[in-house]
Amino acid sequence: MLDMTKKYFIIPARKGSKGIKDKNIIDLGGIPLFIWSLIHAQYMHKSEDRILFSSDSDEYLEIASKYSPILIKRSESLSDDYSSTESVMSHALKNFEISKNDDIVLLQPTSPFRYKKTLDKFLDIINSGSESTVTVKATHPFVWKESKSGLYEKRFSERLPRQISTPTYIETGSMYQVKFNYFYENKLRNKDHSNILITQDIENIDIDSNIDLELSKIYIEDYKAQWDEFNI
Repeated sequence: MLDMTKKYFIIPARKGSKGIKDKNIIDLGGIPLFIWSLIHAQYMHKSEDRILFSSDSDEYLEIASKYSPILIKRSESLSDDYSSTESVMSHALKNFEISKNDDIVLLQPTSPFRYKKTLDKFLDIINSGSESTVTVKATHPFVWKESKSGLYEKRFSERLPRQISTPTYIETGSMYQVKFNYFYENKLRNKDHSNILITQDIENIDIDSNIDLELSKIYIEDYKAQWDEFNI
């Protein structure tokens, strides 16, 4: 019965930004940054699914309307620096009758690079019955931690070559999926034990600084060529 479940894609984009002014609507490849996540949701969704765009900005909502999501205006209290993404997700979902096995999919608007093959793999994992899924990048860090002496101590036993060391996986912040019953009961975007999808290279860019933005501008023209059907 997995094919009877619905997916609720949520893209939250608040106005303003301290690091980069109006980051979520900054031009990237000829469209506002958050539109990339709407395009990716459109690529993944089926007719029975829902795409929800949540913002505190009438301007952002008007821009998003051209891509036909369900528009959700949220209050200032859900849009400050202390508002959790989970609280925004709960607000976006509150007026829908959602089945416990329906999938809640969060697409963060500051992650504009998602290849079609990656989106296909993400869908395959969800459609296999995944209770929880998160995108990650593989790293091979040599971790140091502050000690009581004020110096720092290494937290690894051997300095192994990258090729034979066990990778550590770090969330990219790009995509999350969780079943509605778990989200409803716990208000968390993922379970403690989840499936992962390892992403690569530019897909791991999360635009949080001007360096991230400038790097994105270098890659965007080649990247956007695969999205011609969306008339960018």
